[in-house]
Amino acid sequence: KVLHMEQVETFAILHVWDGTEAGDFPVTLNTWDTDTDSSSALPEDLKAFAIPDLLHRCELSENMLGNLVSGSVELVYGTLLPVKISVSQLREVAGIGREGWVLLKNLRVNMAAGQVQCIYNQSSRWSKHVEDEQARAELERKVANGVISERFTQCDAQSLRTRTLHPKKPFMTVRQVRQSAMASGKPGKYRMLVRMVGYSPVDFAGFCKVKKGREGSKSYVFSVRTRVEDPTGELDVILYGEAAEKFLGMRACNMREDMDALDALANRMNEMLGFKDDGEPHEIVWLDLCVLSYFLEDKGSNWDASRFRVFDTLHNN
Repeated sequence: KVLHMEQVETFAILHVWDGTEAGDFPVTLNTWDTDTDSSSALPEDLKAFAIPDLLHRCELSENMLGNLVSGSVELVYGTLLPVKISVSQLREVAGIGREGWVLLKNLRVNMAAGQVQCIYNQSSRWSKHVEDEQARAELERKVANGVISERFTQCDAQSLRTRTLHPKKPFMTVRQVRQSAMASGKPGKYRMLVRMVGYSPVDFAGFCKVKKGREGSKSYVFSVRTRVEDPTGELDVILYGEAAEKFLGMRACNMREDMDALDALANRMNEMLGFKDDGEPHEIVWLDLCVLSYFLEDKGSNWDASRFRVFDTLHNN
């Protein structure tokens, strides 16, 4: 089902959905050489795309989420598959965004930073399709019974790297959280089951900032932006202050001087990202996470102004 089509600088993106979930892939997994700097290294049907675009993940967009109905199976369940279409192929897919269910053939599969994507190329074709009513009824049954994702029921609580102080609060998907915050425009509290797939700053020594107190006193505080995901999308989440210390299971300090603390922080982050020693396959790590939504002033729409911060989440030492 085509949920949304949007035009970007060098190509268009179809966001398609059939209710199934993409597999869990390490964020280090790519199918393209990131050192490539010339389009001559690409197959003929991919030269219409700018190379950096092939290396980037596709994110949720405000317009796409705005098209989904609150409580619908499309919002709650299933992975959105981005299908990239070069400008030269746009005439071929004219009108596809209005057809609802379609059949796509001969797509090229691309992996960008662990995200499955597809390329609509010269040999690709599409046609109208009829919705599988039985499959949709099954999805609606799962949503009604609170089965947000099969992964949620398969995860053993003992294997999670974190736990929350609100274990009875139901899980929500990233798509649900983003739409809820965008629609309400008010602070909210949510619980999610997610993977960590990125962080900023990239230097662990920069995770702690100086915090000045009264009378010139000085202390250190964690201030980190992480990116988390579940089968429905990605979300940037802030780790700050005491909540960050509980999440990481360690105290903030001057990481540029305390090498033991820096090593401990690096080990903790690599553990949450699922990174293993050289030669070992990366692990898929899930986090039980509570986040608080809030809004910055003078940032335009609720989508642009919304921010999310971890709270009441503890590391399982």
